[in-house]
Amino acid sequence: EVDGVLVMTVAPGRYGGRFLPETLAKCKKIRKMHSTLSIEVDGGMNPENARAAREAGANIIASGSFIMKSEDIALSLRLLAG
Repeated sequence: EVDGVLVMTVAPGRYGGRFLPETLAKCKKIRKMHSTLSIEVDGGMNPENARAAREAGANIIASGSFIMKSEDIALSLRLLAG
């Protein structure tokens, strides 16, 4: 049994890496096959990319550099949440 899937949306191992929009096709495919599965995306998340990831079926957004480089962490979290 699988509770969730992590989709890396950057090249693994690179903090602050460039978002790879083609990875969202994986989210769409997984969501189509499993309507209740948790799908987490990690890498290159900013408000625009997080919105696209949610539209593709992701329901967990992991973000490091967008939040940590922000001067207002609370605002960054609200922006990511949509």
